Amino acid sequence: MPIITAPSDYTVALPQNQTSISLNSTDYGTATATDIFAVTITDNAPLSFSLGNFTITWTATDTSGNAATANQTVTVTP
Repeated sequence: MPIITAPSDYTVALPQNQTSISLNSTDYGTATATDIFAVTITDNAPLSFSLGNFTITWTATDTSGNAATANQTVTVTP
């Protein structure tokens, strides 16, 4: 069974005169996972974020089909 750790929560200010901001894992980090089998890590993050709080669910799945999840909050402020 994978053991997954989400990145720390992330807060960013929305640029002036914009209604959304494009972010990716370079900005908010990447989860890490360990297992005795090879692991693939995926996330459900949107391509752009508007004002508010967003929960990113990170999932680690090993080659045996076992999965574990961890959550991270991305907050976009004015």
